[in-house]
Amino acid sequence: MPDTTPFYDPHGVEILIATDDDITFSVLEQQLGPEGYRLTRVLTPKALITQCEQKVFPIVIVEDSLEGASGLELMEELQASHPMMLRLLFKRTFPAGLLSQAVKSGTLFRYINKPWFREDLLITLKHACRHHELATQNAYLQNQNIQLNLARTESLNALNASPPSTALTRLTPAKPTAEWWVPPGLSSPVPPGIDLAMRAFIRSLYAFHPNIGNTAARTVAVCRSLCSVLELGPDDSADLVWAAALHDVALLEIDRNLVRRWLRDPEKCTDLEIAEIQKHPQGSQHVLRSFSYFKRASEIIRSHHESWDGMGYPDKLIGDSIPWLARLVGVAIAYCGIHAPSIHAMAEIEEQAGSRFDPDAITALSKAVPITVLPRGQREILLIELKPDMVLARDIFNAHGFLLLPEGSTITQSSIIKLWGVNRTAPIDPFVLVYS
Repeated sequence: MPDTTPFYDPHGVEILIATDDDITFSVLEQQLGPEGYRLTRVLTPKALITQCEQKVFPIVIVEDSLEGASGLELMEELQASHPMMLRLLFKRTFPAGLLSQAVKSGTLFRYINKPWFREDLLITLKHACRHHELATQNAYLQNQNIQLNLARTESLNALNASPPSTALTRLTPAKPTAEWWVPPGLSSPVPPGIDLAMRAFIRSLYAFHPNIGNTAARTVAVCRSLCSVLELGPDDSADLVWAAALHDVALLEIDRNLVRRWLRDPEKCTDLEIAEIQKHPQGSQHVLRSFSYFKRASEIIRSHHESWDGMGYPDKLIGDSIPWLARLVGVAIAYCGIHAPSIHAMAEIEEQAGSRFDPDAITALSKAVPITVLPRGQREILLIELKPDMVLARDIFNAHGFLLLPEGSTITQSSIIKLWGVNRTAPIDPFVLVYS
């Protein structure tokens, strides 16, 4: 597995500009050149297509009309031939509703009104660079997954045909990884295939629903502290941390709208929907069965929703029949899912001692929490739940793709009023991502 990956640096990104307006290109050079962007200009639709065939550009900006050709039709052609390219359109004459639909369908990444504000253009390009970097990372990881699966197949074939010592030597990893989900005190490095699988699982959790990825990261941090205060051995520590990271992987197979509703307000789910959700402990165990490395962790995961009083699921285990590590990870997950100050979260957990949670597991948690540094995560809330001093973890755009507030903005009362006013006129995405 290589040490470096072909990710883009936002500075030095090459942008293809399709415009026959000398003034437009001159202004772009003045505004983008000092930021480190490298611009290439084409004047005609034919030159645009030819240049894209000759060279890979992460971003292209096209006039909405170029030598009589529709910029939107050109974008549709580029979408088919270069799906990884981020496509931006200068808007002069096109109806905003038509372009908004193009953004929703993926034909356009964004459109830019002419004339534009320099700050808005720079923020849009910064967002495009990040989007392209993420897409590039995902494509890279998918390719690596394919290569590792091929290598795994070859290694297993070699294992069947060769003496055990020879095959195992061939599978020995070169070096350990230092990701946050790596358990403490491992006696040997994480195998490359497991490392890649973990990266894919974690990325998928965050992409599916940021609250799920955030809870996994926070639970891992708490479980690492539990390993310390309980002086768990290397094997138990590894199993506990793997279970903390992967306990919800089967939720990826359930309709996201259902999961979102379950996370926000379980009482709004039907009995059939709750039954579907409650299959995810066994589902996660099943997903991980193909990885012998996670065998014990998958058994812990199966029991992470069991309840001390026997009212949990899926097996209705009661008391000490619930595996100890499952009791620990269960209470850690519950604590990390409460977005409140630590003292209030612990009080809520302690109220369920002897009913939902093992009192001994709560005692262990109370010792682990003070020494735990929870990672800065992201969580999804409703627009109406925004409060002053929250920090945005994702840009907020209006219905026409115009940037209202960029990622990193600290919410103020005036910005909340502004967003509500825009939302009354043209509803925007009701879900907002903030740092937690």
